[in-house]
Amino acid sequence: MRIKKNKQAEGGPKRELKEYVEKQHIIVFVATLVWGIAAHGYMFFNKFSWHDDMSHFLDVGTTYHSGRWFLGVLGEGVQRYLGNVSVPWFYGLLSLLFLAAANVLLVELFRLKRAGICILLGGMMAVFPSWVSTYGYMFTVAYYAFAVFLAVLGIYLVCTLKKSWCGILLGAACVCLSLGIYQAYLPLAVTVLVIAFMDRVIREPERSFREHFWQGFSGVCAVLLGLIFYFVMNYIFLSVKHISLTDYKNINQMGQTNIRMMVKGIATAWKEFAIPPKGGGLDMYMQSVRPIYYAVLVLTVCFLAFHMVQLWKKDHVTAFFLLGGALCFPIGVNLLYLMGDIAAFHGIMLFAKVMVFILPLVLVERIEADMWNVKKYGVRLLCALLVFAGVFYTHFANVCYLQADCRQKEVISWMNVLVARIQSEEGYRKDLPIAYLNCDYRGSTIYPTTTLMKLPGVEIIPYDGSFSHWKIGLSRWCGFAHEELTDTSQIESLPEVQNMPAYPDAGSVRIINGVIVVKFNIS
Repeated sequence: MRIKKNKQAEGGPKRELKEYVEKQHIIVFVATLVWGIAAHGYMFFNKFSWHDDMSHFLDVGTTYHSGRWFLGVLGEGVQRYLGNVSVPWFYGLLSLLFLAAANVLLVELFRLKRAGICILLGGMMAVFPSWVSTYGYMFTVAYYAFAVFLAVLGIYLVCTLKKSWCGILLGAACVCLSLGIYQAYLPLAVTVLVIAFMDRVIREPERSFREHFWQGFSGVCAVLLGLIFYFVMNYIFLSVKHISLTDYKNINQMGQTNIRMMVKGIATAWKEFAIPPKGGGLDMYMQSVRPIYYAVLVLTVCFLAFHMVQLWKKDHVTAFFLLGGALCFPIGVNLLYLMGDIAAFHGIMLFAKVMVFILPLVLVERIEADMWNVKKYGVRLLCALLVFAGVFYTHFANVCYLQADCRQKEVISWMNVLVARIQSEEGYRKDLPIAYLNCDYRGSTIYPTTTLMKLPGVEIIPYDGSFSHWKIGLSRWCGFAHEELTDTSQIESLPEVQNMPAYPDAGSVRIINGVIVVKFNIS
């Protein structure tokens, strides 16, 4: 009897682990990795330093000055033990693992059972074009993926822990840490919260008004408390380091809002939900995905109407709770418009828009057997639409990376020619200082960008614009570095310099008074 008891004791933990890790968890985890590598493998197995990746090759980018205090803490810790290097395969795979873990939490939170739905959830979360933009900043992508995981974990804890006060505090802490890495993931947390609320209302219509209200109120409290924690921690780190927030793109005005701005933000959020931006870097439903987006919206409305009718038969109040969640969803997706006077948005900031494709997956999963076969045909139609969208996004990601590859090679070729021109000048020496005239601090307008390869449909930042930080590229890619004159006024005033043509014309590179002068066109 004792031996039998010991065997049971030894087998107990294994059974518990097996019961916890269900097949849906494994399916969504693997699906995220497979879809992610299919979409982003081109980026993982190459090295494209385009845009800010060139200047942040060995760090995590701006941190405390931009309100990303937890990114600063993590970056300093990693720098101490591993070193921050923009390594594509390591950071790319790590980011997918964080995203896969977040998707496991979503599957558990939304009680998804169908394998096909789990595969589509993992796929859409991995291939959504916001990630294409994010992988352009490889030096920080793993940290941002961790922020996504923290945002989802925070809502998961709020919605699942039995002790509500404990869930609120832990959820708020996770939201705070997520915002401390990247503030733009607040809309993601809010949309996950809204979907979780709607899902719970549908699954448990027998719950009382008080229980439904408390669930929504707890979630809102957790998010608001997380915001408060974030601003407090941000203030502490700024004070300790004796710095202030940068005014770049109005980051220092984040969170500063009023009733008028909030009303305008809500109106804009609804407008962009109904008619998303078409073309440009903010278009997350580009080209042939646009009709898919509207078709998915129609299906979502149909699923909501079905659930509303079913709930109305049981309890009118519960139906109104579901309607309230549905009305809040578009605001959550576009919550950035309520976060203050943000000067500009990037695709990297728009990941919450993927939840437009996740909501109908949850709604159709909740449909029980019905005489009109709504679930049967709804699942088939929705899966067909999302499979097409997933394939399109996967192809779009590879097109973006192809353009980055071609453009980087073109720029390196241009740089090699420039270096050859400089070194071929009579009297050239490695110890001479150099003056680059008529180029901005990034040097993004010094060469004819219209000649660079431009693939159709690629407008998302950072793959849409010209090359930045070319002087760093000269050193890193071409091994060419000279002491650069910071004050070029004296050189520019010389008659022989004023008469120089613009590069690449003959005579645009000269050595004058012991200084290498390279004159570009004024633009």
